[in-house]
Amino acid sequence: MTGPATVAVYFEGQTEGSADDDNNNGRDEVRTQMTALNLSGFSPLLGPVQMTLSPSIDSMGQMEETANNTPGVLDVPPFAPSGEVDSFFDIYFELTVAGQTFLTVQPMRWSAQLTHKPPGPLDWYEGLEDVPLVNEFGYPTGYFIGATRHRPSPPDLNNDGWIDSADLLILAYYWMDDTCSEPNWCEGADCDFSGMVDYIDFAIFAYDWLALTGELTFLDVGLHMDSLWMYQNLPGADASNLTASVTILDDQYNNSSYTCQWEFILPDDVSMAPSTVTEGGISDISWTFAAPGCNESNGISDSGQTFTVKVIVTGNDHGNIGMAQAQFGVALLGDVNNDKVVNVADRSIINAFWRLGAAGPFTFRDCNINCDMAVNVADRSIANAVWRGVLGQNRVSSPCPLR
Repeated sequence: MTGPATVAVYFEGQTEGSADDDNNNGRDEVRTQMTALNLSGFSPLLGPVQMTLSPSIDSMGQMEETANNTPGVLDVPPFAPSGEVDSFFDIYFELTVAGQTFLTVQPMRWSAQLTHKPPGPLDWYEGLEDVPLVNEFGYPTGYFIGATRHRPSPPDLNNDGWIDSADLLILAYYWMDDTCSEPNWCEGADCDFSGMVDYIDFAIFAYDWLALTGELTFLDVGLHMDSLWMYQNLPGADASNLTASVTILDDQYNNSSYTCQWEFILPDDVSMAPSTVTEGGISDISWTFAAPGCNESNGISDSGQTFTVKVIVTGNDHGNIGMAQAQFGVALLGDVNNDKVVNVADRSIINAFWRLGAAGPFTFRDCNINCDMAVNVADRSIANAVWRGVLGQNRVSSPCPLR
C-alpha cells in the first residue's frame, strides 16, 4: 500500500529540538502524533483497499534519544551533530475494503530507530504484531491486520507520487555536489544526508526506481459480455461460447499498455470451468470461452447460479490497477423454453422456427442449440436425443439465470 502520512512533533521549548527527560530515565524525549495517513492498495481477491487513521482515537507516539549527550536537546541531527532516537507511534486504523469499514480498537505500534529528523529514505517503521479488527459497530470480525512496514520518506525528489525520470534529472543536476546541507539536502538528492550526492544516493534511488509513493489511483475498468448466457456444448465442441472484453474507462496516468489477469468464479455446485477458445492471456483485453459439454454434469449449475468472469488490469507503465466482473449463465442443452426440462415442447419450438422462421417469443439464439448459424433438422435431432436420454442430461432443478 502507498500514500502520504503527516506527523506532528511537539518539542518542549521555544526552538525545534528542545526536549526534556519527562520520564526520568536519563534520556530526553518529545511527544509525537501521526495526524494523517492515507494509504491505498489493491487486493486481487477483494479489490481496492484504503487505510486511514481512526477518526475517534488519536495515534500518539514518541521520539527518545538513545544517549543524552546534550541535556535539553534531542540528540539527533539536525539538532545535534550525531545521535539516534527510538521512535514509535501507536496507530489506530480505519480500513475500507470491499465496501466495508473495519477499525482497530487496539493500537498497532510502529517502531523505528532514526538517525535524522525527519526520517531518511533508508528508515522504516515496523509493526510486527497481529491487531484484531472490529466492524463499524464495534463487534469483533475475526479478521486481523498483520505485520506491517511503513517507509515515511522514499526518494521521490519532486513529490509527484512517482520515482521516475523527473527525479533522476534532479539527482543528475546535483551529482557530486558536496555542499548539500539542511534544510533540503540538495532538493533531497543527498538521500543519506552525507553532504554529498554520490553513488550511495544513486543506489538508494535505483532501488526505488519507478516505485509509486503517492496515493494509488485505480483504473476504472469496464467488462462487456457479448451475451449473458450460452448453452452447454455438444461433446468435444466449442461453438457455444461467449466473449468478455475489457474497456479502460478512465486512467489518470495514461498507461501505454496493460496486463490482464483473467479467471472464473464458479458456482458452488460447479467444478468444471468453461474452456478457452481464443485469447485470455496476460496481454489480451478479451477472452472467448466455451461452455462445458453436455455430458459433463459438473459443468452446469443445477441450482441456477451464475458463473462470473473476473479480470484484474494493471497499467504496465505506472502499475495502477483496476478490477471488473461480469456474470453469465450456462443453459441446459436443448431447453429452449428454459423450463428446466428438455421435452417435446422444446422440439416443437425448434421445428416451428425451422419451418416458419419464427416461434412466438423464442429467438434464433434460443432455437439454434448447436450454434451453427442455422436452425434446422440438426437442432431438432439434438433436442430429441437429449429428451430421450441418449445425449447429456434432460433436466435441472432451476432455470438458467440471465435468460
